[in-house]
Amino acid sequence: MEHIGIGEPWTSTVLHQWRADLAALSRPFIPDWYRGTADALYQNRNFIQDDGSDTLLILSGDHIYKQDYRDLLRFHQEKGADLTVAVMNVPIDEVSRFGIMSVDASQKITKFAEKPKQSDSTLASMGIYVFNTQFLVRMLEEDALEKNSSHDFGKNIIPRIVEMGRAFAYPFIGYWVDVGTIQAYWEPVWRCSPKNLNWIFTI
Repeated sequence: MEHIGIGEPWTSTVLHQWRADLAALSRPFIPDWYRGTADALYQNRNFIQDDGSDTLLILSGDHIYKQDYRDLLRFHQEKGADLTVAVMNVPIDEVSRFGIMSVDASQKITKFAEKPKQSDSTLASMGIYVFNTQFLVRMLEEDALEKNSSHDFGKNIIPRIVEMGRAFAYPFIGYWVDVGTIQAYWEPVWRCSPKNLNWIFTI
């Protein structure tokens, strides 16, 4: 919105920043369209590897929030994680919309359920992930060979990494809303107050 409103650049040629749009394509050597979130990255794994980065930050495009990702990246490195998931608590009646997890005292994820009908935990994935790049590519390639896989992060990739004991949860406190549905777009949105962690409803 800052870019649209006042024309402030959000990439810098001086810092060698750039962006590329990778549209879903049906190609002769890959006959399927994107079969899931994991498959979308799998089909673009050459682009990911060619960049040569050790760490990959993956973001959802239908969320409204503001976050300094440097803190998240530092957390990922300090924990020695293969995967770090940004998380926050959601109202109990919203758990069926998210990937819900439990963590131990070190913030290691001990349990993960994709959109459960009921849950004792309200700690939800924000759809913001940090991966060690080569680790992710290996997981994507292994998942692509699984015929019964949904090729989805929440259903397949994350639960497997949690079982391996290599996933951590980074707590986010602040305004955030998932507008993944039309209903969610029009309903009052909620956020977690950093002062008292009470739910505050806003329009």
